[in-house]
Amino acid sequence: MRAKLINESLYSFEKKTNHLSSLGIGKKDLIEKWLDKNIRNFVRTRCIINDDYTIDSHISITLYLDKDVKELPEYIQFNEINGDFDISENHLTSLRGCPRIILGNFWCYGNDVEFSKEYIKSMGISVEQNIFNKK
Repeated sequence: MRAKLINESLYSFEKKTNHLSSLGIGKKDLIEKWLDKNIRNFVRTRCIINDDYTIDSHISITLYLDKDVKELPEYIQFNEINGDFDISENHLTSLRGCPRIILGNFWCYGNDVEFSKEYIKSMGISVEQNIFNKK
């Protein structure tokens, strides 16, 4: 029975795949688990984790974070969002990890800090449409 279990485990180790991801470990897997937890109705096929581990999305993203989360984890860095990016009504004190390019609106009101438009721009965040930083 033990030999069968080992054989089945080795079978899941396919050629030309990310072996760490096959084991459920590694940075990409960590990012996917975080996205699954913090984006309601997360659709994996609509988000791309790039080779540099930045995240692109073809749809709008709304983050639902736990109350004790003050900033995005170091391993999360959104790159380009083809839609809106909504971090409103969380408890963030930093925009670290937010997208570099938002092709829609940026919703960031209701956090522990009011993010001014000047601060958003100084963080290198480019917003195509509107910034909603006040209720």
